[in-house]
Parts: sequence; structure tokens; C-alpha cells
Amino acid sequence: MSSFDVARASGRLLHIDARLEGSGLEDLASVQTDYARELHRAMAEADLLIEVEALKSLGDVFLEKGRIGGVLAEFGKAHSLYSVALARCTHIGEVQTLLHRVKYARSFIDKKSPPNEDNGRREPNGDVTQEQSSDLKVLTSDRLKIAETVQERLAGLTEESLPAGYVNLLVESVVASDVLAEVEALKGLGDAYLRRGGVSRDMADFTRASSLYSAGLARCQDADNRAAL
Repeated sequence: MSSFDVARASGRLLHIDARLEGSGLEDLASVQTDYARELHRAMAEADLLIEVEALKSLGDVFLEKGRIGGVLAEFGKAHSLYSVALARCTHIGEVQTLLHRVKYARSFIDKKSPPNEDNGRREPNGDVTQEQSSDLKVLTSDRLKIAETVQERLAGLTEESLPAGYVNLLVESVVASDVLAEVEALKGLGDAYLRRGGVSRDMADFTRASSLYSAGLARCQDADNRAAL
């Protein structure tokens, strides 16, 4: 993988990056949507470089949200996205960049975490308490079966808005380290392209569906879900 490839990946998101700088909370919501759309597109095209870049950029959005609002959970989301991007990154230069971002997000979590009640100081390793850790999760820990959760999240969406719903679920599942939800989101996006391809007869839609199913299969650890994919 060359430096040119990395530059290509970064360049594709430049038009969104320009809006990230100096954005307020309301503007960040729109920027987040655009980065999420690029993440979806990258996975549909099996473009790992863009996928990593989009994950990193989404982390930047949540980091900025945390900086503006001072909310611990936002820094936790940024840390999760940077960590996932790092795990999927294959370029040594980008690995160093992501390591820096992971540590940077961690430093904010350490600063925002309340002091240890036993000695009045912060936890030495920066770990948050169990209650705070649950705040970093997008999905509740006591949720029902993942299929029911997905159905509830996407209830009322039209065929046109359904892919966007799955994209939002995809980002939230990555943030929450919820592999089952991520697999369901990838499968749902693949199904959307499959249906569209059945109507349009465009082979590109079938290719995107295949890429999304493959991504879901790569992350899937459940035998039943693997069979479905």
C-alpha cells in the first residue's frame, strides 16, 4: 500500500473535512451523517482505506462534540471509533496517526472521569466506572435479541430511508463494539442493494451487496448469522 493510496483516501473526504473545522454542534450532526455515508460507501465498495479514513473522521466528529459539550460519552465514542479504525488499518503511517488519536481521546476520558472516591484522585489507569462505561454504549446493555432491536430501531422507515437507518445503526454498533448489531446493519444494507439490483439489473448493485455481505461475514461469530450471510 503506497502513500498515494493513503492520499487518495484522505482526498476523498476533504470536502467534508473542510466543514468539520469550526463546526458547532448542529453542524457536526450533518458532518457526521456525511462521514457515515462515506463509511457505508467504502464498505459497499470493499475499499478498506476509505473505511479506515471514514472511521477516523467519525471519531474526530465525536471528539469535537466532546470538546464542545464536555460530555464524557462523546470522548468514549471517539476512542471506540479510533480503536476500530486502528484494528482495521494496514498502513504503518496511518497506524501511527491512529495510535496518537487513541491516546488523545483517552487523555480526555481521563480528564473527564470523576476522581476515585477512595483517595480523591482519578483512577491511575484512566478506566471509567461501570456506570460511566455504560454511558459510552449507544445501545442499552439489557436490550432484547438483536433482531428485535434492529426492527424497533428501523420501524416506520420507508424503503427510501431504510438504508440511512442501517447506516446509523452501523455507526452506533461500531461505537458500542456491538458486533451482532454491526453484522445486522451490514446485512440490511446488503439486502437493500440486492433489492435495488433486482429492479435496476445493475451489476454494480449486486457487487455492493456482495461486498457488504462479505464484510458482515468477516465480523460474524454466530453460526446462525454466518449461515444467513
